[in-house]
Amino acid sequence: MRVSRVARQVGLSGVLALALISMTATAATAAPSSGRTAPPPANSAHANALPKPPPPPTGVRPDTASPSVCMNAHVENIGWQGWVCGAGIEVGTEGQGLQMEALEIISYSTGGFCAQAHVENIGWMGMDCEPDGSEVDVGTTGLALRMEAVRLEIGTGVLCAQAHVQDLGWLKATCNVGGQVIEVGTVGLGLQMEKLRVTV
Repeated sequence: MRVSRVARQVGLSGVLALALISMTATAATAAPSSGRTAPPPANSAHANALPKPPPPPTGVRPDTASPSVCMNAHVENIGWQGWVCGAGIEVGTEGQGLQMEALEIISYSTGGFCAQAHVENIGWMGMDCEPDGSEVDVGTTGLALRMEAVRLEIGTGVLCAQAHVQDLGWLKATCNVGGQVIEVGTVGLGLQMEKLRVTV
């Protein structure tokens, strides 16, 4: 009723002008920006995601002067497992038939880290690359979709990875030198990756 009275008094163009003024005033009085970037795109690891786990606590982090990596796996029926750090680590489960759904990775003294997940019903998602000390996020959470394979790359040094896959067990380890992408897991077989072993 109030809007229609205003519309009669100022006409349609006046209503549009009032709406624009109202939106500008609301934006000006809104809480200041936290400095965070826009939310991730719909196909990223954390679209429709469960709460993101905090980074590894200082006591868990490895000696950052030598190459090392921290990983946290999101697993079916468990959720985020918790951070594991070191020069050689494993995340996920073995012998429980549970699919790995997402990974968070932080590298130290490796020249940065890149990862890309192959996910059920989606295929290869975008490659996520971050410098040392920043989180790389791949896979999905909250969608119950299995990760089937993962591609990994570091900036410098040697990276080795090995996947434990449904019905196949541990597949052969694959290694590379910095700047080369390695791939572990399976594609096109509909098999879930259950555990991942990484050495830097």
